[in-house]
Parts: sequence; C-alpha cells; structure tokens
Amino acid sequence: MAAVLANGSLADKEPLVRLTALIELCSLPASVPAGEAIYAMKSDKANTEDRWIPYGRALAATRHAEGYLAAALKDEPAADAPKEEAKPVEAPKNIINNGNFESVDGALPVGWQVRTYSGRASHQVVDGGRNGGKCILIESEAGSDTSVHFDLDIDQNCDYLLTGWIRTEDFKLKGGQGAMLELHQLNGKQPMSRKLRGTNDWTQVEVKFSSGRQRELSINCLYGGWGHATGKAWWDDISLVKLGPSKGGAVMAGLEDVNSLVAMNLAAFTPGDAQKRVAALADAKPSNLSRAIKAALSGAKAAGSTEESEEELAKTHQILKVKSTIGTLQYDIKEFSVKAGQPVAIIYENPDQLQHNLIVTTPGSYDRIGAEADKMMAAPDGLARSYIPDVPDVLAKSKLLDPAQKAIIKFTPEKPGDYPYLCTFPGHWRLMHGVIKAR
Repeated sequence: MAAVLANGSLADKEPLVRLTALIELCSLPASVPAGEAIYAMKSDKANTEDRWIPYGRALAATRHAEGYLAAALKDEPAADAPKEEAKPVEAPKNIINNGNFESVDGALPVGWQVRTYSGRASHQVVDGGRNGGKCILIESEAGSDTSVHFDLDIDQNCDYLLTGWIRTEDFKLKGGQGAMLELHQLNGKQPMSRKLRGTNDWTQVEVKFSSGRQRELSINCLYGGWGHATGKAWWDDISLVKLGPSKGGAVMAGLEDVNSLVAMNLAAFTPGDAQKRVAALADAKPSNLSRAIKAALSGAKAAGSTEESEEELAKTHQILKVKSTIGTLQYDIKEFSVKAGQPVAIIYENPDQLQHNLIVTTPGSYDRIGAEADKMMAAPDGLARSYIPDVPDVLAKSKLLDPAQKAIIKFTPEKPGDYPYLCTFPGHWRLMHGVIKAR
C-alpha cells in the first residue's frame, strides 16, 4: 500500500478509494516507507482539497509516525539555510469587482444584487460616499431584513480579509441585529462584522476568515439581520483580499498542526527506539519544525493531563473512569451505576490512534442522537463541532480528543434512569457506547 501511495498510482482514483487506502494503512504495522509515502501525499492538490482525505492522512500518519516525521524533517529547510533573496511585496489585490460602486446599471451597482428575506426596503446607488463618490443606500420605513450582495469564487484553505465602510442614520431595530457585512453560509456559518445601530458617521468594519472547503462566497451588505430594521444605512469601499494559505492547509478541528499531533502520538504509543531516532533527526537539523517535534515528544503526557485532580473532584462528584479501547471502536467500560441527583465527573481518556469523543444524553435518546450524528457527516462544519448534535438531549460532552488526550465531563442525573453515553463521530456510535444507570 505504501508503494502505491508513493508512486502516485492513486492520483487518478476517486477520493473514496484514496481515503480507503489511508484507512487500511491505519491497521497495518508501523512502517517507515509508509510514513514517507503518506507525507508525500501533501504535494497532490487533489488530496489537500478533498474534504476527508486530509483527516484520513493525519490518522494514517499517526500510525506510521517515524517515517512521516523523518520525511517532514528532510523536507524542512534548516534554520541556518541561506535565505532566498526577498522579492518585492505587492499590495493585496481587491478581488471584489466594483467594490466602490462607481459602475452603475440602473439603480444598482454592476455585479451586485438585492436579496430580501422579509419586509420592504429601497436599494439604490447614491452620491455622498465616504470619499465623495458613490455608495449603496438601503432604506426602510416599515421595517425589513434585506441586503445587497456580491457573489464570487474563492480558493480553498486560504485566509481572507473583508473590509468596508458603513454609515447609519436613525437606524432602529425591530428584532434585527444591525447594519453590517456578513458572509452568507460560509462552511455552514455566517460570520459577521461589527453591527452598527442608531446614527454613525463612516465607520470601518472587517471580517477575517478562513475559506476551508468552500469554493464560492456571497458577501452581504446586510440591513437588519434575522429581524427587521428601519432607517438609513450606507455602504462603501467593500474590499476582499487573500492573505495566503490557512495554517496547516485544511481547516479541521484538531488537525491544524499534523506534525505535532503525529509526534505526540509517537511519544504516547511507539517504543522508545523510534522516538530516539526521530529526536536525533530533529537535533541534526535545527528548524522551527524540529523544535515543535521535540516539544511534542517531551510534552505529550503533560498535554493530556486533566485540569482538576481526581482527589479534588471526589470531594464533590461521583467519579467514573472510561477509556477508548485501541483499534476496536469501543469504550473499556459499558455500564456504570451512580446515585441520581448527585454530580458525576467522568474522567475520559483516549489512548486510541483515532479521534473520539464522549457525550452523555437523556434516557431513551441513544438511537436518535446517533442518527443526528450521522447526518453531521454532510455538514461543512461537522468536524469543527466534533460531530455533536445541537439538541437538548445532549447533557454533557467532550470535544473530539486526539490520541493521548483526556477530558473531564460533568453532569448531574437529575432523575433516576438509564443515561446513554456514546462517541458521535459518524458511524462510531453503533459500537462505541455505554450506559450510566442512575438510581
């Protein structure tokens, strides 16, 4: 399998085939060539832009940590390597066409469109922009939730900065939030700038964001926002600039620094000789990466410590201890008994090489929560939310834990009953579950 990855013969395969190959690598004995091949996958854009492959690649790298880290160190320039001659830095380019609204087609600026959610408002280009040019004016007497928006293509896994200027006059809310810049459905979220209300002179606002897996973006000059507003609001000089690649490529919870994750896993689960070999390679080539790897190798156990001692917790809580089993998608304990009405503290540890979480839910909700967790696989922000459904049945939770991490999960079973606990990573819940019996 390592040879298949290394010679690139998977390049023309579907992403699911590549992901399956990576998952198979997770179950094979640790191999230096496999780790080197997994590291080499980063040069294939098709791998880095897929939604799931970076996650599978990180998991496979933890299994074949020595070869992966050796390849990463080989690829990293030494700290004392001669630096390339600095190139002139160009000013960031505004990738929004007609962001100053000087080009007009009828009542609206060219390239911009109206989007009204409810109510009635007028939208037009007027004189009186912040530098004497044109600007957008949205006005409503009866109340409205509306916008003038611009749609464009963006690059994946990059950081961007959106800026603009807003002026308001007698801007009042009827359940809305204000006058703002808003990113409409960015990876399932809606980031917003500062919200203006009342009367304000020209005020600069901004939103910094990472594109993640998104390829398209809709930028709203938003009037109201999830409720109505009245009064006048002007927008001018809207600018979007690309700042560069996001840290670590894909924006994925827990995987922003794959090298440190792999090194922590090596320290926690791999025999000492492999650790010593990687540490020797890091010592031989001082760099930012080598320092990060050395820190992870020496600090993995400290990083997994809980914030409160068991002794202190035991004074106020019933203590339960549970671990993920290695390679079987199970918790080591399937049933606990506790007293109803008294606080419980679950000390949860993940020694597995996969990410897992633990959530506690209301009696009778196990199947329903599991089904909701599976649905989150298709959600753009599912991983960032640790695949935990946002429903009232979730009583307590941990985030997805990396290898060797621990968490303390507290809750109080108010009434007698059987309280399920489960891992909500999609699919895991069918095997990885237990019950807390409160009596």
